[in-house]
Amino acid sequence: GNSAILVACCRGGRRGRDMLDGTASAVSSSAIASLVDEIDSPGLCTPRVLMCALTVAEWTTAEDGAAAPRLAAGGAIEALVRALAERPDDTAFALQMCGVLSRVACVPAAAQELAASAVCIESVAMLMRTHSHSLALLRECCALLCALCVDIESATHVAQPVVLGALSTAMWLHARNDDLLLGACKALSRLRVGASQPPPSQGIKAIIAAISSQLERIRFAPSSPTAERPAEEGSSNEGSGSEGSPRSDTPTAEQP
Repeated sequence: GNSAILVACCRGGRRGRDMLDGTASAVSSSAIASLVDEIDSPGLCTPRVLMCALTVAEWTTAEDGAAAPRLAAGGAIEALVRALAERPDDTAFALQMCGVLSRVACVPAAAQELAASAVCIESVAMLMRTHSHSLALLRECCALLCALCVDIESATHVAQPVVLGALSTAMWLHARNDDLLLGACKALSRLRVGASQPPPSQGIKAIIAAISSQLERIRFAPSSPTAERPAEEGSSNEGSGSEGSPRSDTPTAEQP
């Protein structure tokens, strides 16, 4: 993901390299404002958006996150969220942007800013539903959700019904994929549901059904070397939508 962004930066010439060379102590309010304006520019090409996003990530994580509060106050992190929300149909872009946001979220102050953004949380959930065929993007979204849960308040912000529904749908569709289930379960373990945010019952049923199916498959799997293994990502079935379908012995549960 980041390698592709770096290639785009190099193609951007001196301006691209100068943006990535900044340090936290050198990041000024005017530089942040200029970067935000560029991200929000109408019709800005995708490679340029990714370059700007990587710049925000570099500035955010530099010097142990010293510039993170200034970037948040200047609207740079919010600009990344808008960029993600404005390109919901581009799987490759969404995959790279979620990776960048996960990097930004390595700094607790930035993670709290992202978790508090309803647009961010709703966008991630929408990506999981729109691109339910892409295991790579689903895993990246799960990793991002985990990264945002840096404290109880942030974990409560993230635990929206739309997120629980997206996670349960992904688990239901890919109940035979160990990596996806592991990522989704890890995300679920980080969430904190408040009393005023009861989880959707259908989503919980689907989660239980997916986990039960996977546990039963592992428990009763034949020990011979020729035992059936979960389909690997990248197989010919992934694009068809049948790769992640639950087996016939999957417990009955309504899809959320």
